[in-house]
Amino acid sequence: MKETKVKDGSCVERVSFNAWGMEFEDKGKVKIDKDGIPFVNLTHSDSGRKRVRWNKSFKIVKCPTASKSKRK
Repeated sequence: MKETKVKDGSCVERVSFNAWGMEFEDKGKVKIDKDGIPFVNLTHSDSGRKRVRWNKSFKIVKCPTASKSKRK
């Protein structure tokens, strides 16, 4: 994780393809568990998973921010 500069709480995403060319996209936040193993808690997953282990295929992205209402 040090070489990719990913830290606890970083937003990450990855795109992967299966043998038939179908694209799968996973997005989420990195969380380090009590044993020091990094996991990604997925906020968007085409595969239906909720949590996966972090690996080098994940790239850092800008975290989405909550949209603020312009109404007063």
